[in-house]
Amino acid sequence: VQLNALHVGCGTSTVGESLLSLRERVGNDLLRYSRVVNVDNDENALDSMRRRWERRRPRHIVVEDGNWNRIDEIGTMEWKC
Repeated sequence: VQLNALHVGCGTSTVGESLLSLRERVGNDLLRYSRVVNVDNDENALDSMRRRWERRRPRHIVVEDGNWNRIDEIGTMEWKC
């Protein structure tokens, strides 16, 4: 099963990259994230991530539909922990 993730407030986190390498078996299905979009309002953080991403994975994926299986907003997760 192919999943999509939207990581809001990503900063320079490696969560998006980790999700892309995650594989999990649930019953007979193998779950994996095929699309991860990182979003942040800090241009410097995004530039840093973009450079790191281009070194690791030179192809870019465009999400055309807006259907997400996972949305992470790191500030909320930090606040609750």
